Amino acid sequence: MLDCKPAPTPAAMLDLTDPQLKPGEPLSPAQHELYRKIVASVLYASNTTRIDMAYTVGILSRFISSATTTHLTAAKRLLRYLRGTMDYCLKFEDNDLPDLELTVYADSNWAGDKTDRKSTSGYLVLLNGNPISWQARKQQTVALSSTEAEYQGVSTGACESIWVNMLLEEMIGNKLLVNFFCDNQAAIAIIRSNNYSERTKHIDVKHHFIKQLVRNGSINLQWISTKDQLADVLTKTLNRATHVDLTHRILAH
Repeated sequence: MLDCKPAPTPAAMLDLTDPQLKPGEPLSPAQHELYRKIVASVLYASNTTRIDMAYTVGILSRFISSATTTHLTAAKRLLRYLRGTMDYCLKFEDNDLPDLELTVYADSNWAGDKTDRKSTSGYLVLLNGNPISWQARKQQTVALSSTEAEYQGVSTGACESIWVNMLLEEMIGNKLLVNFFCDNQAAIAIIRSNNYSERTKHIDVKHHFIKQLVRNGSINLQWISTKDQLADVLTKTLNRATHVDLTHRILAH
């Protein structure tokens, strides 16, 4: 596909998880092998440098054993996107900051998988504005509201921030305050609350530790506008303008 026409985004505005989506034809053994090779290759890229396509790769990975021609077409579109963005890479800049700053963006889509109604969480960890860790992953349980989906997403991002902070402590001798950004005000209100309400008592206990991290000052939790939520690129298929804007703010190009 070296001579293919580049695509402007990793995926079309088409939900591959929608049960109402017209099914494609079954793949031949050769086509199925090609699909697996494509997904394995782009999975490596998304885990090491290409944050901008991590969500799409995660969706394609869900159909490894049941891919059809529809999924193969989607995989080839991702290759077309890569063809047009071969110069995109991680950026590491000094930024002239007097001290190290650790920043985390966390976001979730609610019931994004139309088949099992599970949400997808995404987080992006930056050190002095430079991306050092990220993830896009489907949640293990079904969230009953967008607030619960965001709550679980923040919890996952907080786990990663604690691990990164521990690593930095070994390297520089002290922990950093984590500036944590979420675009769901209801989730932030629940996290900051000292009480456990009827709305949250069913949420797995492992997600509630974020309350303690905010209470003891380890994390500075703040609201951020959705248009500035960099982790948005990790949780959903975006239109061209939004995708390009967020990607250019994360990666060098």
